[in-house]
Amino acid sequence: MDKFWAETQDEVRKTLFAYFDNKIISTLSLGIFNGIALTDQVKNLYSENGTISGSLLTWHGIKWAKENGFRIYDMSGGFADNLNDSLLFYKEKWGTTKLPYYKIKKVRAKLRYRIFSILYKLMISILEKRTKTKSVYRI
Repeated sequence: MDKFWAETQDEVRKTLFAYFDNKIISTLSLGIFNGIALTDQVKNLYSENGTISGSLLTWHGIKWAKENGFRIYDMSGGFADNLNDSLLFYKEKWGTTKLPYYKIKKVRAKLRYRIFSILYKLMISILEKRTKTKSVYRI
């Protein structure tokens, strides 16, 4: 817990806590950089009335970011074939704007990258067959 607390006090992270009967029931960690606050980690203790505390902390995170002059609050992630099975369903209730997210790769060692890419795709296809799910981890 001491390590976690120390990590919440640095310049690139802000962590909000929700309490019930003097117990922590939920935390929301935000990564903060260059005018952008982004959801890094949400933890809930569902056994202790924490079922909606994540949503309440999200609201306070958005409010905190706005009050502190952040330009963007990035809720991050959310890919799924079915909207109801993804985080996008949750995020839409906040009035979010979907923006395209681009990944750009600069390949310096082309042969190593090709080998890595082939092995990674093979690993993902094996994992998908075993779990009978579609992976979001695509190259």
